[in-house]
Amino acid sequence: MTLNLAFSFLALGVLSSASLAANPGSRSWINQRVNFWERVCLRPVLTGSSFKAAATKAGFRPNSGGTFIFKQTEIVASMQGSGRKCSCKLTFGTYNPNKAAQAVIKRTVTVAGPRITPDDDPQSIGFIKVGIQRAQIQVFKFNNDGLNWIGATITGRAACAAKS
Repeated sequence: MTLNLAFSFLALGVLSSASLAANPGSRSWINQRVNFWERVCLRPVLTGSSFKAAATKAGFRPNSGGTFIFKQTEIVASMQGSGRKCSCKLTFGTYNPNKAAQAVIKRTVTVAGPRITPDDDPQSIGFIKVGIQRAQIQVFKFNNDGLNWIGATITGRAACAAKS
């Protein structure tokens, strides 16, 4: 009886912890998605490495329309190019879009540091110098079917050589 009761409390504690971690506005929820932004979009653009390899290594799988999705979640990443322009975008749902946007901005500034220069676009964090090119970073919030979402995009002025 005592063992069953102890096990019940332990299971209840694990479930409570799991539900806290799964809260779409929690720090852990947001941090996991900000880590994906860095690993799948930001670093590949800064280093010229493969988007597809970064997405696959991070646990994403190909989805429809050239997008990649993380397991069975709402996290979607894509790299799209047209002519001499290439964009990597990551979107995710959250109960706290302001907190999530600030976390993406903070991580971007931490990773890119002095390579960031401001621009005149109020929707943009600014430009990051990537070799001789400049890449623009945008963080945006949107509502889709009554749910809060955030997205981050890095757009360079070069073809998507790192797409595959």
